[in-house]
Amino acid sequence: MVLLPKDWNGSSPLPVAIWLHGYLANPSRLTEEKHYQASADKLGIAIVGVPATRKVDDASFVWAEEPTSDHARVARVVAEVEKAHHVQFSRKALFGFSQGAVVAAEIAARYPAEFMGAIILSPGADLTPAYISGSAQNKAQHYFISVGAAEHPGNIAFARDYHKILAATGAAVSFREVPGMKDHNRPPDWPDRFSEWLKVILAL
Repeated sequence: MVLLPKDWNGSSPLPVAIWLHGYLANPSRLTEEKHYQASADKLGIAIVGVPATRKVDDASFVWAEEPTSDHARVARVVAEVEKAHHVQFSRKALFGFSQGAVVAAEIAARYPAEFMGAIILSPGADLTPAYISGSAQNKAQHYFISVGAAEHPGNIAFARDYHKILAATGAAVSFREVPGMKDHNRPPDWPDRFSEWLKVILAL
């Protein structure tokens, strides 16, 4: 799934936000929810949805939860999009939900020369969050972590763990537990926060 700003001149490099979907899902949400195209137009960015590393069926994909494999998948799809749409992506950010949020955190932190940061929504996966060694490049990154205050305790624990892990790399991390939110979903204010947070991460 690829969204380009409607007023793009067809040649200038574009910042890009890369969507990493949840477990047994696919990137179709990007075209189903109008605020994504509106954000691409408003911010002058591209938005690319990456199907996860392992295909289950035509509509369902899962992430490997292995940073090297998942990073290779993201890099390959982004390169294919650049070639197909004759665009060069400059600054890159990740945003993910659930399993995709964990992948976003893991690969953004481990490849700070490539990604300026990530939005992490209600993270959850089978892996156990662990310390990630930081570098000078991590100190230039920004992360936003959001989870429902009444979500499953496992998702809240993941969000808190990544708050600590990412902050320990030297990155700037904003963290919140949304009061009254119990559904495992995007936060109620997501359409507004998406553009707001990307402006910070991509330095727009």
